[in-house]
Amino acid sequence: MHKETLTDKLMEIGLSENESRAYLSLLELNPSTGYEIAKQSGIPSSKVYEVLRKLIQRGMVLELKEKGKTRYIPQESRDFIVGYKHKVSGILEDLEDALSNFGNATNASYIWTYDSFGECIEKVKTMILAASRTVLLSIWQEDFPLVKDACDAVESSCKTATVFFGEDEANLPVDGAMRFYHPIRNTIYSEKGGRGLVAVIDSKEAFMGTFFNEAEGFIRAEGTFSKNPGFVALAEDYIKHDIYIMKIVQRFGKELIETYGEGYEQLRDVFSNNTNT
Repeated sequence: MHKETLTDKLMEIGLSENESRAYLSLLELNPSTGYEIAKQSGIPSSKVYEVLRKLIQRGMVLELKEKGKTRYIPQESRDFIVGYKHKVSGILEDLEDALSNFGNATNASYIWTYDSFGECIEKVKTMILAASRTVLLSIWQEDFPLVKDACDAVESSCKTATVFFGEDEANLPVDGAMRFYHPIRNTIYSEKGGRGLVAVIDSKEAFMGTFFNEAEGFIRAEGTFSKNPGFVALAEDYIKHDIYIMKIVQRFGKELIETYGEGYEQLRDVFSNNTNT
């Protein structure tokens, strides 16, 4: 991982940019003087000692004075990560109990929107991990690996069913879960211009999103989440009806293709009732 990326990651957990740069420089030059850290990190000398003082307060840096010279030693990265996880875990446990009894309940009719692919995936993973009874999922082959661990974690305690859009049935993950291969992936993609992700948890909350591949690997995302009963029922019926159709296709696939065409075009045309027979 590049140093710039590591700086960004440290900033995501609350360090300032200068704190992140100073800590990374210390890991590279261990031990170091304030002057050496300033030179390595690009932090102005007039600011580096204040930055180091804040890192000492965080417990991430140790100050050593020997032979009239002050040097700084970084906390080992593994110890820092383990300690941070333990601290944050304790805070979140306290907040979970406290916030559940604080203030008014959120209006279930609200619809939350997401425009980041990463945020959409994280939201769905969080939803799945919080499931207590059922998980319904409609997902594409490209995105399934990103939520698979969450699915695996709840499959022993929840009923789960997934509609899986893969390039062919051979790509369907094989395990104990109920997973149904959708046979007209390309038709769906051409109709929507992107790939969809729908998740319904315990028949109480739902996420619906569409992802569009853009230039240079960028993925544009449009996602919505709600506990609104109408929204949840719409998403749940969408997945369930796909599963109903997948069961019919598994049993009568040849007859359906003969009747409605290779891509089931006649079946999907809701404005006509034409067939190939």
